[in-house]
Amino acid sequence: MAGTVNGIVAGYDGSTASEEALDWAAWEAKEHGLVLTVCHAWGRAVPSDAAADLAWKYAECVIARGVQHAQAAMGAGDVRPLMVSGSPADVRG
Repeated sequence: MAGTVNGIVAGYDGSTASEEALDWAAWEAKEHGLVLTVCHAWGRAVPSDAAADLAWKYAECVIARGVQHAQAAMGAGDVRPLMVSGSPADVRG
């Protein structure tokens, strides 16, 4: 994994399960000296530009909470946000 840009990638949606996954990912990243990328997928299927703007702002709040949670769990270490557009199943690669 030494050549990866994103290190360990953990999906985060604000749920209890995603926080638990983020805790595990933070521990792994810290143990192995890797970057932790917190990823939030947000849907673009909204009826108007105003709704899209609200969805984007909500997604920004979710990813900010995820990064804050990861930083608290990881202590010292590199935590990066990654927001992607689409359903989690489609964007996970």
